[in-house]
Amino acid sequence: MLLLLLGTALRLVDIGRLPAGLYHDEAQNGLDALAVLEGQLQLYFPANNGREPIFIYLVAASIACLGRSPFATRLPSAFVGILTLAATFDLGRTLWNRRAGRWALAVLAVTLWHIHLSRVSFRSVLLPFFMALYLAQGARALRSGKWRFWLAAGVFYGASWYTYMAARFTPIALAVLALHGLLCYPQKMRLHWRGAVLAALAALIVLLPLGLYTLRSPEVV
Repeated sequence: MLLLLLGTALRLVDIGRLPAGLYHDEAQNGLDALAVLEGQLQLYFPANNGREPIFIYLVAASIACLGRSPFATRLPSAFVGILTLAATFDLGRTLWNRRAGRWALAVLAVTLWHIHLSRVSFRSVLLPFFMALYLAQGARALRSGKWRFWLAAGVFYGASWYTYMAARFTPIALAVLALHGLLCYPQKMRLHWRGAVLAALAALIVLLPLGLYTLRSPEVV
């Protein structure tokens, strides 16, 4: 709890004033959030080189509650950053033990770049959060074999593609993990192939709307 409070303070205190002013990416997110509040709902936002939707809808909700201000525009980043601290502890605990989870939380709580991304209105802060979620659920699925964990891992992974464009490179990392499992733990991998298929199907279903949009408007995405 002390580590979470420390991380929360570093991400939330005076967030409307520091850093000073709004970077143009933050301003564009705010403008698109205002358009959402006016009823212009979009699956993908083409302005500013194109952006995935989840973060802009979070900014829209914040502005709807708090009004137009740097504080309202940045507050979703702080909340996501704080939730990422908890998700990182959960991931470390799931992969190894509670001590590892505490160390992971301690490191992330004071890491400069994550603090910075939690204090500006950039959608990239969402990707580490979703990665921690789907990796933790995947680890639980491998250990327990329970289908609900496979399903959750697939849903969170599919949703991560609606956060930030770097999600497009995660299949490479997952392929490396799968290859490592096949080479080092072939019997266990064969045991869980049905669960992996379920996770993949869940991810594809979540990804389907964005995939169809990409096929129809590749020049935008």
